[in-house]
Amino acid sequence: MLAANNIGVRRRSRTLLAGVDLAVAPGELVALIGPNGAGKSTLLHALSGASACDSGSVHVDDRPLAHHTHAELARRRAVLPQAAELSFSLSVREVVALGRSPHAGYTSRTENERIITDALAQTDVAHLAMRAYPTLSGGERQRVQLARVLAQVGSAADAGATARYLLLDEPTNNLDIAHQHRLIDTAWRFSRHGNGVLAVLHDPNLAASRADRIVVLVAGEVAATGPPIDVLNESVLLDAFGVRAHVRHHPDTGRPYMLPA
Repeated sequence: MLAANNIGVRRRSRTLLAGVDLAVAPGELVALIGPNGAGKSTLLHALSGASACDSGSVHVDDRPLAHHTHAELARRRAVLPQAAELSFSLSVREVVALGRSPHAGYTSRTENERIITDALAQTDVAHLAMRAYPTLSGGERQRVQLARVLAQVGSAADAGATARYLLLDEPTNNLDIAHQHRLIDTAWRFSRHGNGVLAVLHDPNLAASRADRIVVLVAGEVAATGPPIDVLNESVLLDAFGVRAHVRHHPDTGRPYMLPA
């Protein structure tokens, strides 16, 4: 399990997170939503170890992050940032292959190639494999970066492997509606193989479509957490986002979705 325990983060006398508890269990897709400036990216960075906490702690499998080496963490969890700049004119396949760097000496070349090919296929960029990365559109680059982090933590279907974690910071940026849903489906399938996913999302409907749990962050504090059917309601949407909405339930799945009032 990847867990944040009562963490607090302050920057220049401003409180960004205050006493936040959040856990991502193996086999679980957690969606983190909230208004702009709520602290969602800060929380994700704290969970990844990229940003230090002023109080509280973060653990992977009941061990503090500091007790894991950087290489161990890189093999167990991967982070998709909001924007990933790359100045070198690498091919798409070479960019995805960068994700396998932490596994040098641990997996064979054949296994690495299999995982890279699988990641390209999962993210619908296999046909772009030989294209130069800088020539891609914003949405294509985002899908390539998702392929890179999938490759970093290995194949989703590796049976018996230790649970791995994906931390996705606004992963649907620049994606059309079809690829938004394909991305969340890919994350959901990854979690079904005993892995954990935390995805920062802006669209509550997209979050509710696949998440096992939704966490609503407001002003650096957890305002609501639970299954989508419990969290996505008119009161939470009004309190967290200032949006008046009607909440309905999908006739086939029973999952909630919002309509602006």
